[in-house]
Amino acid sequence: MKSFASFQEDLTDRRQQALQKQKAQKQKSAENAAQSRAAFEKQVSDGIEQKKKRQQKEREREEIKREVKAELSQEEE
Repeated sequence: MKSFASFQEDLTDRRQQALQKQKAQKQKSAENAAQSRAAFEKQVSDGIEQKKKRQQKEREREEIKREVKAELSQEEE
């Protein structure tokens, strides 16, 4: 039969192990959250960059169209 002191030591050890496990889980959860947040921010910034590129290409196309129309109207005169 275990003595009270032995039982108390086992209980203290288990409590410390549980606290360490909980601390490790919190840290891992925080790391996962940081990674998720970083991935989301990257995805958003990539989307914004792609949108800007598309808009720039569209502006260039419109400028080319205007130039062609201007040249055609000059040739017709």
